[in-house]
Amino acid sequence: ESEGESAISAGPQCSMPSIMDGNGMNIEIDCKKLEWQPSRMQEVIDFISTLMCQKFEKEDLHIRGCDRARYDKWKLDCDVSSFFTKETPGDNKTIKVKLPEFATPLPFKPRQGKKILCKGKWLEKYFTEEKVSTRKVSMTLKLYPDNRFYFKNSLTDGGTPYLAFFEGSYTRKGQSLTLHHCLKYTWQEGIRERPTLEAVNKFTKLGFGDRDVTLAGQVPTIVGTDPFCFAEFCREPNKIINSATRWNPESGDEDEEEKKEAEKKEEEKEEAKPKKKPVEVRRPPKPDAAKEATAAKPTDQAAARPPRDHDGFWEPEEERWPFFLGIFLMICLIGLIIYAVVTGEEEEVIRIADGVSRVVAPALNGGPKKSLPEGG
Repeated sequence: ESEGESAISAGPQCSMPSIMDGNGMNIEIDCKKLEWQPSRMQEVIDFISTLMCQKFEKEDLHIRGCDRARYDKWKLDCDVSSFFTKETPGDNKTIKVKLPEFATPLPFKPRQGKKILCKGKWLEKYFTEEKVSTRKVSMTLKLYPDNRFYFKNSLTDGGTPYLAFFEGSYTRKGQSLTLHHCLKYTWQEGIRERPTLEAVNKFTKLGFGDRDVTLAGQVPTIVGTDPFCFAEFCREPNKIINSATRWNPESGDEDEEEKKEAEKKEEEKEEAKPKKKPVEVRRPPKPDAAKEATAAKPTDQAAARPPRDHDGFWEPEEERWPFFLGIFLMICLIGLIIYAVVTGEEEEVIRIADGVSRVVAPALNGGPKKSLPEGG
């Protein structure tokens, strides 16, 4: 706990009031920690230009010297030299520089998708989880276009989450990667104040593994007594299937914001493209409703026909006596023909068969029955 508290409280401090009377952000330079002592105003301006990766003029910056006793505004080179020649209790010399509004994104909040130096979509992302001193620290390194990088330290195993962010530039030569750590800022849950940028100006070297899948080397840390530690990173694939657990969803996440921005840009590109006119497909005209109804209705003969059973015969509700009567008459007719052939009385048989057909046929068709002719 003492190491974590010391890490959280580390950083340049000043008991005098802040110079953030406008919208610009502050950069604090701890001269003792960086072992750096300027002698002229131009040296400070060049130093800030190097850290921010952009050129500044004297009129763009408000520079002040801060120690435990006074808070001086610098305008001339003599103000710089006099500040460092005077002895103060504790020998705590800090330079505070107020940046112009165009130098940083405003409003700036860590873990909201905005960064100081890095712009656009990251190219490569590496992550690891190392045990530093007695604490477990999660680390993420992202490489951006224009040789910028973004490094995040997450300390989440000790109660209130604490995060530290580093930004700067990188140079790659073969399998060697050199990081120039320029800026540092922190975030802690429950603290909503605007973070102050801290000048780092330190260099570390790392080496790539086979096919750039791994990366190992010295990186800054936020716990322990040493400012740097050795870490081995693994490259994250381009497509992430399972997202990491978010222990603080209210404050947002920079990866989610980047994805939303990319999706928004894609939607804007699609809207900007000229839209093609839809091709009209001519369909044949639909038949009239009356024709459809007529086609849908079954014919009277089909509707009147009773359904068949599985054996092919009519359903039981229909009378079957005409069927059996027809079979009986057919047998009788065949018998008469045989009789006539055998006995030679064909004319008599023909007369009887004709009479039977005239009587039975109307009966089968539902008509009135006719009697046999006389003598028949």
